[in-house]
Amino acid sequence: MPNYVVGHKIPDSDSICSAIALSYLKTTLGEETVPARLGELTPETMFILDKFGFEQPELKTSYAGEGVYIVDHSDIELAPDDIDEATILAEINQLVEHWSKERNADEGFGDFTIRAGIVTEVKVSKRDFHA
Repeated sequence: MPNYVVGHKIPDSDSICSAIALSYLKTTLGEETVPARLGELTPETMFILDKFGFEQPELKTSYAGEGVYIVDHSDIELAPDDIDEATILAEINQLVEHWSKERNADEGFGDFTIRAGIVTEVKVSKRDFHA
């Protein structure tokens, strides 16, 4: 059973694109995930998805018993109504907030996540990757 990546109840472009991007990353790294949305898409978001050839994320409003990654949330009121019955795997906004408060001067997000032990550094053919 896949885990889900979902934004907020009023899905604007950054909420939808964040869900798609994180789902793609997690799936690429071997964890089956599905991008989802809690409401109807805006014309702007439809334009972006059409322009770049992405399908609309699944419309899913219930996550009880599901594993969920939360993206683009600033208020629990905008989360799924049954979020207390789901397993929250990560709240990405909290990670970004953690970085903004605890990073070293001029430290990028990727470097911070390695230093903080959130991901491990992987070097392949002189290129740096994060796993």
